[in-house]
Amino acid sequence: MIVIYRLLGPSDKRVTAIAFPGTASTPTYINATGYRVLLRRGPAMGEACGLPDAGPVSESAMPVGGRAEVLDACWCCAPSDKSCTPSNKSGLGQALLVSCFE
Repeated sequence: MIVIYRLLGPSDKRVTAIAFPGTASTPTYINATGYRVLLRRGPAMGEACGLPDAGPVSESAMPVGGRAEVLDACWCCAPSDKSCTPSNKSGLGQALLVSCFE
């Protein structure tokens, strides 16, 4: 199990997702937040996610309980009326999205 955090300040971090590597043949994300979210995904530059010139970003709305595959190198999630920069690395397996941030 892997816990994915989002830094909100110098000493403030919150859980974004709980991942289970190897439980799916592709990176699969499940919306367990309790609200509709926007899942954004895009390429990495070298090994880094979240760089502004990395390339095109795609997005999809996920209903509560919805599932989505992320075939890009990087991802992020935000409440459906907000946005985010894909700065988390994707990996094979399943991840439960538990909180999404702008």
